[in-house]
Amino acid sequence: MAVNYKKCFRTYENERFDNKVTIVTDEDDDQSDYEEIAECVENPSEKEKKIQNKYTDWNKRDASKSTKSENKSKVNGDKTESKQDFDLELPRVQKVKHVKDVSKTWRTACLLIAFLCVGLLSVNGVLLWLMLSSKVSPCAHVPCFHDGNCSVSGEIAVCICHRGFNGLRCEGSPCDNLNCDNGGTCFLDEFQPKCACKNGFTGEKCTITPCSRIPCEHAGTCSVTGSNFSCSCLNGFIGIQCEIYEADFENDVGSMFIQDLSDEHNWTVHSNSTPSRLTGPSSAYKGDYYLYFEATSVTRRSVARLLSRDFIFESTGCLKFHYHMYGSDMGDLIVYQESRQIWRKAGDQGNQWRFAEISLHATTFNSSKISFEAVRGTGYKSDIAIDDVQVLLRGC
Repeated sequence: MAVNYKKCFRTYENERFDNKVTIVTDEDDDQSDYEEIAECVENPSEKEKKIQNKYTDWNKRDASKSTKSENKSKVNGDKTESKQDFDLELPRVQKVKHVKDVSKTWRTACLLIAFLCVGLLSVNGVLLWLMLSSKVSPCAHVPCFHDGNCSVSGEIAVCICHRGFNGLRCEGSPCDNLNCDNGGTCFLDEFQPKCACKNGFTGEKCTITPCSRIPCEHAGTCSVTGSNFSCSCLNGFIGIQCEIYEADFENDVGSMFIQDLSDEHNWTVHSNSTPSRLTGPSSAYKGDYYLYFEATSVTRRSVARLLSRDFIFESTGCLKFHYHMYGSDMGDLIVYQESRQIWRKAGDQGNQWRFAEISLHATTFNSSKISFEAVRGTGYKSDIAIDDVQVLLRGC
């Protein structure tokens, strides 16, 4: 008789060994496929313990098949015991069904939990993506000018400038460091700062003005008006560049002439009419004063000579002046360049100012003076006057 001593459970034999297996609720599963062949023994003897399960060796199942059949017939013959077996099989079927249901339920629960976890992870991922994508970048409120690029360093927006621009937002232009003088305007030429100068101004920073080349001669003062220059000339000089020597006799004989001390008489600065009637001018040609030779109380052919400063004419020069020779006793007016006579006028020329223009010879490396010589005529009516005398170092 086989007895399971581990626990007090019945041991069963499978009716059809090949497929139909009965699961026994016994922790000792060595004989789970066998029919009950012994009752529960509470206190087995030593002999029974030794032969506690003769079916322990599974390979001896075929050898004991006849014995199992006899035991099966005996058991089936007993109605009470069959009824008892029937009662025992009922919870077995329920147990198998319960295990299958529980297994199916667990599988379903596991799948649901897995789907739920995947869904939660997906939702969290979507929410995280939305949070990150909806976060406003620091660059959104930091515009970078002049095509600068904004980048984020940590939580700080930084503008990356190029092409010479600078500043926190690339607002600084390369022109900020280039100061254009004289009203010049800075512009970018292929992203390089340059100055656009007004007319008449040149140079990298428009510093070269019309006055930079010192256009005013004879210590004249240059000033710029618009795109042109103008010269303020010292007394005794006129012209756009103060290049013309002038004697207008508004301030005595001026800086160009002096009296020749070797002659008989002098020239006189005067305004309005001369003291003698019917001779001389009534007013100056330019301004208020003119220079004249008074013929009264002097002898015939008396001379009054006016000498100029020294001039050097690198090329042909020019002498311009106005003269007045009115009177019936008129004498001569002669012009010399050094000792050479270059112009002469004699006799009455009428009561008016007349203009004379004379070419002067070149005197390279040699200085020469220009002199005016008035010669008295036959009587007092021979007053001779000159005004607005100009000497140019270039040709007429």
